[in-house]
Amino acid sequence: MTTRTFWCEAIALNSATGHTHWLGAHATSTPRLALRWIHTRALAIRDQVDTPERWPINAWLRDDREHQ
Repeated sequence: MTTRTFWCEAIALNSATGHTHWLGAHATSTPRLALRWIHTRALAIRDQVDTPERWPINAWLRDDREHQ
């Protein structure tokens, strides 16, 4: 029996410098659990950044089509 693993990463890009910042990673066994981890991590990241940087996170969190 083959086991599938879904690898999730949260990475931020500093658009001014081009540097990336690793914010976390997690392995799951299903796409649903992967999406749940990404959603939970996005909420935590949103609470730690300034208002303008929250806008793309909020847009993704509200976009139900992205979560299907």
